Amino acid sequence: MSSCSSSPLRTLAYVSVAARELTDSELLQLVYGAQRFNYSVSVTGLLIFDHEGFLQTIEGSPTAVDEVFARIRKDTLHKDITVFVDESIEKRLYPDWAMLNSMEHASGPLRSMVQYAMDSSAAQLTAGQIEAARLTLDRISRRHAAI
Repeated sequence: MSSCSSSPLRTLAYVSVAARELTDSELLQLVYGAQRFNYSVSVTGLLIFDHEGFLQTIEGSPTAVDEVFARIRKDTLHKDITVFVDESIEKRLYPDWAMLNSMEHASGPLRSMVQYAMDSSAAQLTAGQIEAARLTLDRISRRHAAI
């Protein structure tokens, strides 16, 4: 899945709170379902979960991002969705990821979990993938100091 520079692209990033404690099976179903659907509509992105909340960024055509985000808003596994980034982009940060995910067992606030996930995943990710995730987190943190 690569972006075409002549096609308009959009990125949307949000955080949300888990509605309840989720089982490993529910999380796997969530991730695999998102990967399949996102691939079918050419949406890429990153999903991070810390057993208390989610941080997700999605990117693709404006219509596809709307379609994916409509599904996200209807999902009962989380609540209190707060969008931090919703803007046009020139190229994808995650061109080959239908949904990269990190379900690390970190504790504490979301900021600590995100840093833990980035640090612990570093050995499995390429330098480009790490930079893309850091750019996403930087974009979000610039817009909202609470993360």
